[in-house]
Amino acid sequence: MTTKMKKQKTHEQKSPQTDVPPDGGESINDSAAPAAAVIMVTVVRTAKAPKLSPRDPGGRISYQVGRLEGVAYLRIYQNDSAGQFSKEWVPTEALRRCMTPAMLAGQPWKTRAYIPALVGRSSTNCGFITAVLRAEGLAATEPEKRGMSVLTGNLDDWERAVLDAEPELDGDGNVRLEPLHPPVKDTRFGGPRPAGGRAKRARGVEMPGDDDDGAEPDTSDEDATPGESED
Repeated sequence: MTTKMKKQKTHEQKSPQTDVPPDGGESINDSAAPAAAVIMVTVVRTAKAPKLSPRDPGGRISYQVGRLEGVAYLRIYQNDSAGQFSKEWVPTEALRRCMTPAMLAGQPWKTRAYIPALVGRSSTNCGFITAVLRAEGLAATEPEKRGMSVLTGNLDDWERAVLDAEPELDGDGNVRLEPLHPPVKDTRFGGPRPAGGRAKRARGVEMPGDDDDGAEPDTSDEDATPGESED
């Protein structure tokens, strides 16, 4: 490993520091429980993938690939159009658990095969994750069965490549870090839910308790019914 990569990986492992008063006195929050440190994922790349939905020709999503403590992750990052999704980081082990013997033997599968890999229940999640797997060379379209995919790449090799890859840098030249557990916006304005009513969802962010878990149609090669869009 080169000196440059050693320095980068050392920087990746640094834990965020809590704020300390400059005069060394007590913090105004000393009476409360100490805040938990924010766990950060090192981003290896940010890229785009074509959507699977025929209702959105030319539509694309942005995704990120990252690593944390010897584990590779991927997540949906942005959606170019309508459709809610979860920004959660998905570890390779969660993907691996979804790969049945039939899938590993080359049998085609629907996007819903990856439902167990995600905590969020937005109906677009699995379609978007499948689009990311295709973009990363881990899956491909099954030409004879509409709406289905087949595994192509080797997940173990992919994970090793992610762990060895140079990290992505931000605009200031620093290693790009993203929280393992992204904050969830209750409304598109970032405020609390209004009393007695349901808040509007922020574009591309799944809200707590969201029950929009519409299943993917059996015969379509799509990312499931789009969720609410921001007016």
